[in-house]
Amino acid sequence: IGFNVPTPNFPTSGATVINEQPYQIEILILTSGNVSSWGLTNANGNTQTVCAGLFAGQCLVLEPGDQIQLTYTVAPEWRWRVLR
Repeated sequence: IGFNVPTPNFPTSGATVINEQPYQIEILILTSGNVSSWGLTNANGNTQTVCAGLFAGQCLVLEPGDQIQLTYTVAPEWRWRVLR
């Protein structure tokens, strides 16, 4: 499927997006925006927060059911793709 998977709209600052796909998703950061922190929550509810921004070209991986949350003043841009 690759880049043919739908990329969700970028959430508002502090909101959560869940990987509802039955696949592992790679999030490619296209532009960094102005992010102050972001966190990943696995399907078991365990969260890891990173107190740092993002950079263009950075990749994040979400397993099915994982969530991502970002705090920002200027939204970054992203593109989702399925990993096989």
